[in-house]
Amino acid sequence: MTRPTSPETPEPDPRASRPVSVVPAALFLVSVFYVTEPMEIGFSAGPSMHIIDSEESTLERVDRNVEAHRSGHAGRKVGMIVLAGAGLYWLRSSRNTPCAPRGPIGYLVLAFAAWCLLSVTWSIQPAITLKRLFVLGSLFLGALGIARRFTLSELCRVCVLATGIVAAVGLSSELAFRTLRPWESEYRYSGLNWPAFTCWNLTLFLLSLWIVAGRRIGTWWIPGALTIALAFLTRTRAGTASLIAAGAGQFALTVPVPNQVGATVLAALVVGLGLLGAAFLGVDLPLMLVHTVNLGREESAGDISGRAGVWTGLLPYILARPVTGYGYESFWSETHLRAIGEQNWGVPDAHNGYINLALGVGMVGSAVYSLILFASVVTAFRRRHSGREREYIFAIGVLVTTMFNSLFVAVQLGPYLISFLCMAVIARLGFFPAVSEPDVRDAISRPIPADRNSRPSPLSVARGIAT
Repeated sequence: MTRPTSPETPEPDPRASRPVSVVPAALFLVSVFYVTEPMEIGFSAGPSMHIIDSEESTLERVDRNVEAHRSGHAGRKVGMIVLAGAGLYWLRSSRNTPCAPRGPIGYLVLAFAAWCLLSVTWSIQPAITLKRLFVLGSLFLGALGIARRFTLSELCRVCVLATGIVAAVGLSSELAFRTLRPWESEYRYSGLNWPAFTCWNLTLFLLSLWIVAGRRIGTWWIPGALTIALAFLTRTRAGTASLIAAGAGQFALTVPVPNQVGATVLAALVVGLGLLGAAFLGVDLPLMLVHTVNLGREESAGDISGRAGVWTGLLPYILARPVTGYGYESFWSETHLRAIGEQNWGVPDAHNGYINLALGVGMVGSAVYSLILFASVVTAFRRRHSGREREYIFAIGVLVTTMFNSLFVAVQLGPYLISFLCMAVIARLGFFPAVSEPDVRDAISRPIPADRNSRPSPLSVARGIAT
């Protein structure tokens, strides 16, 4: 006998009643990208915070880049094959969810993929282009599969679990190897990877944690504060600026206006009193401010940590093939690695995602990719008003973080966990309808009970994330 439903009670969404656990997916992604990135337990950025000052010479670094270009990475090949297989499995197991290009995002993605495939015909290294396209195709297939298998709310929980696992293992690694030394002036927190990637991972963890915790963010203030501290300890200026920008945006979209005003006034008061106290103590305020903005790094930010020279040196190459480029991810041949690297501290890529794309698939490809990101942000911003606000704010945070970090690193389409999560969000927005998803707050962020003693524990909230 079925229970009648009243007009006031909406019918439950069949996807909401489906038993879904995001834990296996998160563990799977961490395992795959641990091999492909690669991450490394015991990794250390070294005693110097700037690669220019490291003990390794420029020529040694160039030779290492050339050797990596020749030999490739065996673990990456295996990882991409496994990811593509998982994508196919997710696609086949979720046939009840329609999958087709929707709106400008889907068609822009298809246009970008077609342009990259076409670049084989004019590539200076067709074999390398095909290899890089295999990686891109595997990432796209995996992202499309996981986006079909999980709703955006569930992807948010996959993100918080996967990035949280990487963050926890990275911190444990530094503690175990006794490389966590924040009191040293030249220390940079790195976790399992280079500090810039670690900061990006911590940013995604913090943004998704914010959305998953909802009104119960007070329950998570310890991991949140620790994440912010570790992100600043990476001393990655672009990464921390991205964290501040994305965090400020999420704050503006999730916190009521009166609370925003109160928090802004309180922050201004604290900063003002701090500066006033420093002035009374005779501290050189301009020098202190510069030191703070530089996150304690001694080298000047004027050349963007050596990137300005790289970008200037790459401009003639872009102007030589402005429309087509040199073939997807094929510009960095042995000749170009030596020519650019010997003049710029052995740089292995453009250290700018948009410039790197312009070198590979021309300004056309770079512009189309930029439009994909822009259209995704606009779509998520519009959909957030439809009653499923928080998961779309998560999508905006992931996209904005990717857009900002791509100005200084070139891994937004590479085999990295942080880039894959962004691709999964784009796939969800561009190829699947905005169905009535179970709100992430329904399971784990219900209104706080009136009885403060009945507030749920962090363990009970964590169980909600995983189910």
